[in-house]
Amino acid sequence: MNSLSLSHNQILNEYHSCHSLGELFKKLESELFAKGQVICQFRVNGMNLTEDDEKRLAGSPLGDVDVLEIGFQSPEVLICGAIESWCRDLPFLIQHADEMSSLFRFKKMEGNLRDFVQLIDECQMLVDSLMAIGSLLTQHPLVLGDQWKRSELLMAEAIGEALQAFEKKDFYRLADTLEYDIGHSLQTWLEILTEIRNTTNTTNIIGTSVEEARAETR
Repeated sequence: MNSLSLSHNQILNEYHSCHSLGELFKKLESELFAKGQVICQFRVNGMNLTEDDEKRLAGSPLGDVDVLEIGFQSPEVLICGAIESWCRDLPFLIQHADEMSSLFRFKKMEGNLRDFVQLIDECQMLVDSLMAIGSLLTQHPLVLGDQWKRSELLMAEAIGEALQAFEKKDFYRLADTLEYDIGHSLQTWLEILTEIRNTTNTTNIIGTSVEEARAETR
């Protein structure tokens, strides 16, 4: 990841037209976007900011900032990194879902509820990441095709079904959902992303919505 650091004096002198931290963030995003870069991370006074932090601090005066560090990358690097990461991690996630299914099927819930929550969180991270990938690869035939949209819907429905079964303590239904619905969806996404990774030059098919995708790729 590339980085840029702005001192307190640089911020006040070079970005004096900005009246708040939120305005400065938008200004920097626009400047880097014009250069074909996407901001991945803001770090203020040594603290990495989440999206919620950015919203909470948006009204803060620039005088409160001693050092602002910005992490950024080209969209091509971001998208290739995300796809490669999921191609590596999805087999383990599929195995995790299968193991959790067996545990719930035989009512071995004690001590495993945290693992279930972690599994669902990872599935939701996949959904968020797929939204970002889709918003960047707007011209890819797999993204444009029905399978992408259908698989996104099935993944979201499977997560909802698992959470509903868990809330109702219907562990047989939960086991089936983990094994068949979530497991099948994860396998489908592994196949789709592997095909994109193996057959596509992302620099030729990146879409134009880089700025919109910035928050999703972080």
